[in-house]
Amino acid sequence: MDTRILVTHSITFLPTVDEIVVLKNGEVSEMGSYHQLLERKGAFAEFLVQHLQKTLATPDTVSEADLEEIKQQLETAIGRDELQRQLSVSASSVSGSRSDIHSLGGRSRSSSLRRLSIIIIAAALSIIHSQQQTHAAAEEIVTLTSSSVSTLCAKLTRRDDVWCVDSGATTHMCRDKNSFLELTPTISQKVSVGSVSSMKMDNTKQLSNGSLQTENKGKHMKFKGGRRLIEAEVAQTGSVKWHVYGHYFRSIGTMFIVGTLLFNAFFQSFQVGTNMWLSAWSTNAYGAQNETGAQDLYLGVYGALGIGQVLSVLVSMLSVSIGAINAASVLHNTLLANVFRLPQSLFDTTPIGRILTRFSSDVNVLDQTFPMILRMAVPNVYKMLATLFVIVYSTPIFVGVILPLGIIYYFIQQVYVSTSRQLKRLQSISNAPILSNFGESLTGVPTIRAYGIQERFTKMSEDLVDKNQMCFYLTIMTNRWLSVRLETIGNIIIFFSSIFAVLGRDTMDPGLVGLSISYAMQITQSLNMLVRQTSDIETNIVAVERIKEYAAYKQEAPWENPSHPVAPDWPQAGHVVFRDYKLRYREGLDLVLRGINVAVEGGEKVHHY
Repeated sequence: MDTRILVTHSITFLPTVDEIVVLKNGEVSEMGSYHQLLERKGAFAEFLVQHLQKTLATPDTVSEADLEEIKQQLETAIGRDELQRQLSVSASSVSGSRSDIHSLGGRSRSSSLRRLSIIIIAAALSIIHSQQQTHAAAEEIVTLTSSSVSTLCAKLTRRDDVWCVDSGATTHMCRDKNSFLELTPTISQKVSVGSVSSMKMDNTKQLSNGSLQTENKGKHMKFKGGRRLIEAEVAQTGSVKWHVYGHYFRSIGTMFIVGTLLFNAFFQSFQVGTNMWLSAWSTNAYGAQNETGAQDLYLGVYGALGIGQVLSVLVSMLSVSIGAINAASVLHNTLLANVFRLPQSLFDTTPIGRILTRFSSDVNVLDQTFPMILRMAVPNVYKMLATLFVIVYSTPIFVGVILPLGIIYYFIQQVYVSTSRQLKRLQSISNAPILSNFGESLTGVPTIRAYGIQERFTKMSEDLVDKNQMCFYLTIMTNRWLSVRLETIGNIIIFFSSIFAVLGRDTMDPGLVGLSISYAMQITQSLNMLVRQTSDIETNIVAVERIKEYAAYKQEAPWENPSHPVAPDWPQAGHVVFRDYKLRYREGLDLVLRGINVAVEGGEKVHHY
């Protein structure tokens, strides 16, 4: 015949089972049949009395026949008079406790007990008794006894908050002087109704042998001697260090960097040469407007310069694109290898969303955003230099205007870059909590629905998105701030370029004047693009900075140690010895194993639990 194990809180089925195992405080309290346990008058009989008291208060929860049967069985086991006495004691205890609650707060038991749930142990109570003094304004402590929960209600008549601790591990506090605290069934010590003096401990209250403390009137909690479980992510400040740029450019490769810079210089040289050649052609500098040979010369040189532009821009774009792809691949593979070798302690203290942002948004910056920025930024630097060269070449006096405008431009760029860089960092950091909260919400959907706290998690998600969008909105505002100032500088350059052209109309080449004005008309766009792309480089290089952080973390030990090679015939025996073995979960925490000495011989079976 097969054995069936039934775990139940129902009383109805107990008389029909062969053997009952009673659990109390996590341990086996009694074993035996239904009638044997009743005759012992132990924990099982007490449980039936409590169940009977509860069902008498709420008779709709069980049938009348079952209730009468349980009552008869208890009368047979412990006697009619003893049963009536225990039922009377239980009823008076509950009734008195309820009246105390009404007198303390003017609320019903059901409404007050839903206010706040905390856990308490004897350590907190012993501290209360150790601080006991005679005081007129003392707190009242009431203990309720029911079939399923022991409830402690405290009325605060002084400013001090009440602390309750569970095993020195979990703490909550009463945030409202009139709050009633509902305690879980883990209370192992009852306190009679009486007065206990308030615990006046200034701004610091310490419980459970100093393992927990709170400051500033109990509003914040920290563990002494240990770090927080989840370390907060701190945003870097200041400019990005040059070694971060060096790390990225080394990932690109020397050949691709040289190719990009060199052929972009060739492209801009060919472009300026083409424009200046057209200027000379338009003014017919050689006085050979109708000669076929001169026309062929102008056309041939112009075509050669155009072909040079095509080839140089093709090679430069290939170099920067392949180099950026190579850098993204190297950095991603390095990040992946480093994460695989990180110790378990880092995953215990780091939210998964923080790691996912490295592999998602940060790697996406390297794959798409950064190559596009480089493809535009490098040509714009050369274009800006070429524009200034043409303007100064055609009107040398313009140098006197460039210097003060350059200083103003530099300060505008520094303010914009530093602001946008830090906003980018804040935006990157604010992405991780969104992903973490989303993942935790998906994992805990059944629990969230069971407790009916969907609105709370929805509000939490909306708050996290709002914080992220605040950074994005400020980024847009800084872009508008930059545009106004760069437009002003560009208009000043156009103004002075035109003034100098008019003043030097008798001595300047008309073709060069027209070329200078046309380049000056482009200066606003060039300035705007150059500052934005310079800022984009520095703000997006933050992705490299964040990825590089994981390379600085301490790695696990290598799989193979060359200084201690393993013999080919190892192991020869299954003998394992631990001598004075000590272990902690991670640095900063207390030892969980202290001085363990274990010897396991070959062939032995050892179970660790």
